[in-house]
Amino acid sequence: KCALWVFPYHCIQFNDSLIGNATSEDQLNDSPDLSSESNADLMRRIIRATPRPKYLRNIAKSFIKNVIEQKMQNGKYLALHWRYNHGDWLFHCERKLKYKKSPVCDVVLETIDKPKMIAAEIVDFFNARPELEGIYIAAPLEERPLIDAIKSSIGETVPILIGDSLMNHMLSMYPNCQWMEDNFHDIFSSLEQEICSLSDTFLYAAGSSWSRNIMMERHARNIPDEKSLENMALLFKVRKKLHPERK
Repeated sequence: KCALWVFPYHCIQFNDSLIGNATSEDQLNDSPDLSSESNADLMRRIIRATPRPKYLRNIAKSFIKNVIEQKMQNGKYLALHWRYNHGDWLFHCERKLKYKKSPVCDVVLETIDKPKMIAAEIVDFFNARPELEGIYIAAPLEERPLIDAIKSSIGETVPILIGDSLMNHMLSMYPNCQWMEDNFHDIFSSLEQEICSLSDTFLYAAGSSWSRNIMMERHARNIPDEKSLENMALLFKVRKKLHPERK
């Protein structure tokens, strides 16, 4: 018999799993020593032991093999999570700005309508890492116009995939699944998390629990921290070009 804990990742603060070095493979193969392992070590064990459902992992593997690797020979891609949208992430900014200025909010509000400049920074980041072969952008579906503009600005210089290609692949594998249609938003969001988690390099969104979960997962799998970076730095570079007089 097992105890049932509803929404454990909401009830327990798992940020400690990002502290220190990840548990080695040898340690993971051993039974946990509750008297000596730290909370962070135990959290990383839990993260490793609770992957996404197998059918989602299979869709992601199929997408990487049959779509990504057809465009990128070695399958080494940069995953970018774009989360700076009105009505959700920016809601907190727009509310805060009534009372107190926030540097992070300021930079997003000043650059969010500059897709060409954002695209240029993404390409610069990509080109500085020759091992990368392409880009996948994960974003809320309502942000499609901005993502399309960024993709268009990047052009043909870099192989780039966005959510529609993953969505089409998912539906082609489950063409008559009513349950998937009824739960599409949650399923697709989890699937994009899996794609980002498996990327060579992940540019995560600041202040996003969606991104943070992927960071914890990658850290628990011993992926070097320099392979998971905050994408807010790109927006600060855009603002610096918009306002070179500012320090």
